[in-house]
Amino acid sequence: MAKRLLVLVMAATVSLMGVVVVADTMEQSGCSWEQESNNDVTVADSLDSGCRQGSISPVGDADWYYFNVSGTGSIHIETTTSGDTEIYLYNSSLSLLASDDDSGVGYGSLIVRSLGPGTYFVQVVEHGYDSTVSAYELRVR
Repeated sequence: MAKRLLVLVMAATVSLMGVVVVADTMEQSGCSWEQESNNDVTVADSLDSGCRQGSISPVGDADWYYFNVSGTGSIHIETTTSGDTEIYLYNSSLSLLASDDDSGVGYGSLIVRSLGPGTYFVQVVEHGYDSTVSAYELRVR
């Protein structure tokens, strides 16, 4: 699977355009794997490290993540995958702010949006809910 490096978090805290991303334990690939079961917003995995790896399996699976923004700035949320993902961005009240299917590389997803301080949620699904995605990388910068 071809991957495109968007940002590698090496320090404990990185400030990106007013957005503070706090790094947690990273695997050798640069991203930690999702922790199942993150199939619901109430058990969402942290994306504060800047990236996570995951898979959409079984068919119909949905993966949820959250991240915190400390200042106002432009945020890029992107999946890199050989599969076909869709991503949805929600605010802390779970109001849908944006969604995307194929604006990223290949069938990857990309949302670019200005966000203010707060907690946000990202949902990753397989486009069409009729197949699996063996692996994807989700990044926020």
